[in-house]
Amino acid sequence: MIPIGGAVTLRNITMEDHTWRTGGGASVLGVPVASGTKLMAGIDFWVDALTQRTVVVDDSGNVYKDDGTGNAWVAVASGLTTGTVRKPQLVLGGSETTGANRKVFYCDGVNGVRRLSGDGGAASMIAIASPPADWSGTNQPLGLVVHQGYMWGFGNANSPHTLYRSLQTDHENYTTTPYSLTVFPGEGQYITAALSFKGGMIVWKFPEFAYFIDTTDPTPANWQIKRIGRAGAGGFGCPTLLEHDAV
Repeated sequence: MIPIGGAVTLRNITMEDHTWRTGGGASVLGVPVASGTKLMAGIDFWVDALTQRTVVVDDSGNVYKDDGTGNAWVAVASGLTTGTVRKPQLVLGGSETTGANRKVFYCDGVNGVRRLSGDGGAASMIAIASPPADWSGTNQPLGLVVHQGYMWGFGNANSPHTLYRSLQTDHENYTTTPYSLTVFPGEGQYITAALSFKGGMIVWKFPEFAYFIDTTDPTPANWQIKRIGRAGAGGFGCPTLLEHDAV
C-alpha cells in the first residue's frame, strides 16, 4: 500500500514493473586462485572461437590461466619481481598471420615483457623473442597497445618519451625492422597510456599532457604529433574508448 515515491531510503531494491523487489542474488563460480593475497590484473582471453580462458596476475609475481570455468588454475609464469612494480598490464595480441596463435602479453615496467601463446600449459608465458635494445634489465615498458596491426610499447625508464613498434607479422619482434617514435620529450615525465583512435594514436603522459599522432600516411616520416590537451593520465587504465569518443 506504500506508493512508489513514498520511501525515504531504499537500498538493494529494484522497482521493476512498479513493484518493490530485492535485487537478484549471486553465487560464487569456480575456486580461488592458489596463491597471492589479491589479484592485480585480469583479462578475458579467447584462445580460439570455442576456447575461453581467464588470465590473472596476483601480487606474488605469478600469472595464472583457468580452465574456462574457474574450477582449475595453472601457473603460466611465476617468480616475477613485485616490489618496484607499479601495476601489471595484460594485453591481447598475436594471431598476426594465418594460423598463428592468439597471444596475451604481460608488462609491468620492471620485468621483461612476456607472452602466452595459445592455450599453453604450465610455465608457458615466456619472454618475447626480440625486444628493443632499450628494454633491458629493469628498464621495461609500462604499457602496450595494438595500433594498425603493430604492438607498440612505451614508458620504459631509460627512454620514457619513446614509443616502440613491433613487426605487423610478429608482435614479439622489435629488432628485424626497428622503429621508434619520440613524443615531445620536453613535456611530462613519461608516457603512461595510449589508445588506437580514428586513424591515429592518442598518447597520454604523467602527470599532464595528451597528444594525437596521425598515422594515416604510409610514410612514418610524414606523421604529425600534436598536443591536444593538458590533462595527463595516472596509468594505462585511466583512458578508455566510449563509442566515438576517447576519455
